[in-house]
Amino acid sequence: ERSTIHTPINITASSDGDNNNRDERDGNLIAILCNYAPDGYNELTGTLIDLGYDTVKVYSIEEAVEMDAQAIISGYGSSCNETGITEWIESGKGFIQNGDWFNWFPIAHETTGSNAINMEIVDAEHPLAYNLPDTWEANGFWHYNGWGYLAHVTDNSFSNIAKGTLDSLTYDRVVTADQIGEGFAVFLGINIFGSEAGEESIQLFSNALQYVTGNAMVDWLSVQPTSGTIPASSTQDVQVTFYAPDEVFETIDYSVAIVIASNDTVNPVINVPVSLNVTTLSMYYVTPTGSDSTGDGTYENPFATIQKGID
Repeated sequence: ERSTIHTPINITASSDGDNNNRDERDGNLIAILCNYAPDGYNELTGTLIDLGYDTVKVYSIEEAVEMDAQAIISGYGSSCNETGITEWIESGKGFIQNGDWFNWFPIAHETTGSNAINMEIVDAEHPLAYNLPDTWEANGFWHYNGWGYLAHVTDNSFSNIAKGTLDSLTYDRVVTADQIGEGFAVFLGINIFGSEAGEESIQLFSNALQYVTGNAMVDWLSVQPTSGTIPASSTQDVQVTFYAPDEVFETIDYSVAIVIASNDTVNPVINVPVSLNVTTLSMYYVTPTGSDSTGDGTYENPFATIQKGID
């Protein structure tokens, strides 16, 4: 979860069975601006729903504002109105450009056809790189309409989070992101949704959504406060709450990163890794003279003794 705390913070943790779950959280509405290539729209909305987000189609920034969307993913269409994207981002909202439409990010693109793009992480510390391998194969954007393209941002003032190689040529800034005013913008120059996106590319999409909305889409963790301003030379305690009832969660390890984005010029983004290990309930054995919660105790040497009452 992204927090816009502006100075170093202290992090504490607690366990709380009353933590809010995904259905109770706000900020999960993603506005799809205009259209996508045939089948692409259904693939996109399906992936967004799978990742826990609600979707709405809009044809202007004003509609997205009226719907109280947290982020916009830009589509394409001659009847679509792109006016106001910069103001939208600067106001504290999120924006994802996937491919070459609207070109809020200055880009160039290359035809991929059916060839795979070899992706490589450049900035492993960036939140968009969380839980991604060093390299993976991806398809080009507009993949679901029978063709594909690799796109890359041409302005080197933007960050180079991941690069892509196609036909022995390597392109920087296939994945880039930046804070613009109070909001966040992401460019993804590959296919990042649907049945042929691949596990790694969908993980990248999930990271991007969390980055631009400030939401960690997990049911087992909440963070309060999620934003704030701290005077110089002071600190802010952030409460991290875990929630893992055994009837809901599998007995496996869970992990996520709390992303703290700020106006600190030295450390503008800090990743705080969080992990949760869910185990099975212990068996608890009780005899008239003792008890054993581990299963390793004996009658003579139980885990704990029980004092026999005297009438």
